[in-house]
Amino acid sequence: MRSADVVEKVSRIHPEYLQPYKDRLIKEVSRIKQQEVRWHAAQMFSYLKINRREKKTIIKLLSGYIETEKSRIVQVNSMQTMANLAADDSNLRPKVVRIIEKTVKKGSPAVINRGQKLLIELESASKPS
Repeated sequence: MRSADVVEKVSRIHPEYLQPYKDRLIKEVSRIKQQEVRWHAAQMFSYLKINRREKKTIIKLLSGYIETEKSRIVQVNSMQTMANLAADDSNLRPKVVRIIEKTVKKGSPAVINRGQKLLIELESASKPS
């Protein structure tokens, strides 16, 4: 938990430090069941330079976090990262919108509030500038 916290804080400022460990983060760290590790992993995913296949894998992981985790922080961070990844990807955006809409329907007040804000942001991102 503490290590994940430190790595997340450092990689927020220096995402290039995290990049060499991208595969381990996606394939190994993401499988750790501890909620604190998961909420930091969800944040770190958005700091990575990733390809389309990796993006799909991360969306699947985060969707799984939302489905299985009781932690509202994990759910909120997962929705946030999915929205970040979908903001500039018109092909991915509809899927992420559906996941967030579904999450908002059954979420806590904090999850509902954040989800609604993300849906507004994604709607704005889909409009031509």
